Amino acid sequence: MKKPTILGLLLVGLVAYATARCAGYGSGGTDASVAVEAGNSKNCNAGVMGPLSDDGGLTRIASSDPSMSITLEDGGHYSMPSSSYQGYCFTIVDKGGSTIYPTCGDTAVCFTKATGLCVQAGLGPGSTNTWGGGIGCNMDQEAGAGTTALYTDIKGKTSMTVGVAGCEVPDQLQVQLNIANPPNTASGVPGSGYFCKLADLSPPDADGVRSATVNLTDLTEDCWLTGGPSLDPSTMYATSIQMQINAITGVASSWDFCVTQLTVQ
Repeated sequence: MKKPTILGLLLVGLVAYATARCAGYGSGGTDASVAVEAGNSKNCNAGVMGPLSDDGGLTRIASSDPSMSITLEDGGHYSMPSSSYQGYCFTIVDKGGSTIYPTCGDTAVCFTKATGLCVQAGLGPGSTNTWGGGIGCNMDQEAGAGTTALYTDIKGKTSMTVGVAGCEVPDQLQVQLNIANPPNTASGVPGSGYFCKLADLSPPDADGVRSATVNLTDLTEDCWLTGGPSLDPSTMYATSIQMQINAITGVASSWDFCVTQLTVQ
């Protein structure tokens, strides 16, 4: 049985990132944070990432495996390969001085076949109120205006993989599954349902793609804290998958990249 779910924002710990820049980035005097604040949909990946695939997929880069890339329809609805997971994608951002482009929740079209799954983030210095921003996708949502995001079975799934490429890519992403039925806390109330892990991205491959694979059982609830319960795919139900860029303590940062793979396998 599936029930509607309401997606919440995250409170996260802070971690430093290093920047991977494309050659010639910023030559026009525009960096990601300026572009985000101006609401400019043209990012530094234009002309670098290459064209979107003809079959409605995300940006496909040379030898990167197209069969593992999620596909976006004209209206923004996506399908994850080798699974029944589908829905609409969204962005999240703190209210402490950070910006992200595009800005949209999980109830409106955010990304389309024409845009690809690309984001620009201008993050403020990390603090209690400035945790960062991210991108996510619902995992059980039919196509069409006003459809509801539901929760879905993850039984038999063992890992999740993310792949990203672009002009400003962090060395780490906080990968996360949002869970609809988290265990109760010591006080007897349900937990946050945010099961996550900070994942190191690989060095860029020949196509510039950086990726990370995380075992689902290594995801822990509120991973920025210690001692949280681990995810149990046999009993828990997922609502969405997310990737988060954490703000750097005391330092503003900007990021500009596209997602090339997002799978739960």
